[in-house]
Amino acid sequence: MPDLKDLKEKIIKSKLTKKESYIAEYILYNVSKVCFMSASDLAKELNTSNTSVNRMAKALGYNGFNELQKEMQEYISYQADFSDNFRLPPMQRIVEMNNNELSQEKLITKIFELNSNNIMSVLSKNTPAKIDRVVDILATSNHIYINGYRGTADLANKFGFLLGLIIGNVILATSEDISNIEKVMDIEKDDCLVIISFNRYKKNTLDIINICKEKSAKLILITDRATAPFSQHADELMIVDVASLSFFNSNVAPMFLLELICTKLAVLLDEQAKERLNMLEPYINKTQIF
Repeated sequence: MPDLKDLKEKIIKSKLTKKESYIAEYILYNVSKVCFMSASDLAKELNTSNTSVNRMAKALGYNGFNELQKEMQEYISYQADFSDNFRLPPMQRIVEMNNNELSQEKLITKIFELNSNNIMSVLSKNTPAKIDRVVDILATSNHIYINGYRGTADLANKFGFLLGLIIGNVILATSEDISNIEKVMDIEKDDCLVIISFNRYKKNTLDIINICKEKSAKLILITDRATAPFSQHADELMIVDVASLSFFNSNVAPMFLLELICTKLAVLLDEQAKERLNMLEPYINKTQIF
């Protein structure tokens, strides 16, 4: 089974030029994105040439970029298969948990360990540079549309609430009817759409995505696997683990990611965020509602 540690060791041990090292490191920290890209797409992304991309792959011991990409796809596929252990139907999850015959103490420990690993996935699967790019998109967008359904609606609503405290023009699209289409249909080129979608993925999310892409707006997708539906449409793809021992997906790690994004955005906006919060403070004090 391919391992990113193997790829990292190859990069360290190989005698790469400065340009080749730049390409290799980008691949290492953006595997979930690069595994869908052609050599020309990657070259365009990094403002280099197809020749440089293939030369880098050969310097690492591959026949070319296609062979390296195949190994990355196998790695992503393995990760997806491993995660599928946590994608059983809700009723079957309960049955599986009962079959494990976990004691109360062991159950608490297992849930703690699993959620700790989920949180770590935020940092292992999303580089600081990627998180910064997402923050920059949010900071420079005229309007921010946020979509989530059922199990992810609460995440979307909390994200929208936090963003609304420090930045204006946040539009929530979390209902279960056509009103989501009505809200997103006004999206423009300088706007962005944030979609939070985990297994089981809502099929009509594609309708909203199509509107977003037709208007050339930025799409940020927060999901649980690089091979999830819609991932190929994302301008920024953020992966987070939602594995759970119970009958539901865990929202612990996604909430950690959203709070991290909001915190970094507040730091970036600085005085603008402070000014908006100061404007809200008298009303918060008056109503005692926050």
